Amino acid sequence: MAHPLGQAAIAPERGKRLDSWKEIATYLKRGVRTVQRWEREAGLPVHRLLTEKRGVIHAYTSEIDSWWQTRSSVLAPSDGNLDLWIRSGPGGDPNRLTSTPEHEFDAAFSPDSRRILYSVSSQKPAAMMEVEGAPPPGATSLFESDLSSPARLLAAHAGSGRYSPDGHWIALLRSTSASGEIEFGLLPAAGGGFTPIPLRTSADDVLQSCSAPVWSADSRWILLSARTRKTGRYNRWLVDVSARAALLTPATEEMMAAGFTAAPVLAGLAPQAWLSDGTVLTKGFDSGAIGIWAVGFDPRSRHIRGKPTRVPAPVTELRWFSIAGTKIVFDGGDLASPFPAYRRNSHGVHKI
Repeated sequence: MAHPLGQAAIAPERGKRLDSWKEIATYLKRGVRTVQRWEREAGLPVHRLLTEKRGVIHAYTSEIDSWWQTRSSVLAPSDGNLDLWIRSGPGGDPNRLTSTPEHEFDAAFSPDSRRILYSVSSQKPAAMMEVEGAPPPGATSLFESDLSSPARLLAAHAGSGRYSPDGHWIALLRSTSASGEIEFGLLPAAGGGFTPIPLRTSADDVLQSCSAPVWSADSRWILLSARTRKTGRYNRWLVDVSARAALLTPATEEMMAAGFTAAPVLAGLAPQAWLSDGTVLTKGFDSGAIGIWAVGFDPRSRHIRGKPTRVPAPVTELRWFSIAGTKIVFDGGDLASPFPAYRRNSHGVHKI
């Protein structure tokens, strides 16, 4: 049998015996941590004998080949495109949602989980999109899918769409000119025109870069990390939804002064989630890795509450994370499915 990654499998029946994690990783052309995670989460066939000392394992190439044939479409898409996959929950089988010549990414569920927003682009996002940011809105289009019928184009030259928790609004970024200038604004989820909400310090200021919007639990406020021409750096902006107004806040400076050790560059301390208790979860960098930081924020005073604290991550190489309610989903490196889910409470982060 030919190896799915291009190498030759050896011997009939069970094939060649691989006697260490390193040999298995070399055969699959992946890192040791990745194949260990595949064994734990995706059923990679690895054998342990009760008579052997703890940690001694082996595998057979023919079994790995058979496993790969059923899992490779999930673990390593062959066409190089980014497609969307969906699964019903822990233990459910992943199903492909999109399969096009373009790249689909940055998916976000509606509050009732019946629809998703996602971006489409012919430009492939950076390998570390959570660091370098998604392709600019001018290179993407925002689509909406009800998970059963064909997706519809929601806004051309737009991206980073996020539903409000009450389901009434969609916050997004869109391109305003061929020169790449962008703007932030709202669309009614039920249909209607785009309402721009300027993020600028004066009438002649221009928004240059911005993180995806993050809604407060009551849908009254939106947080963004944005850089304008006049500020020249990333700052936290607060949007009052009812007033359709954006205000520059001192939150970034306060976080740095309170002990946040990560420099506000690239991702700009982008907020990721705003919990019902007022805690904002932020991605930042520490010792070269992406980390999760938590700090309270008061939208009425526009100031942080307390000192930023790092949330212990259960993976050693945190690449990205996503939050839905009280659940945090992590990826520890190379793409794999399913991803482990964790719950955060006052005692830390725990696997579900």
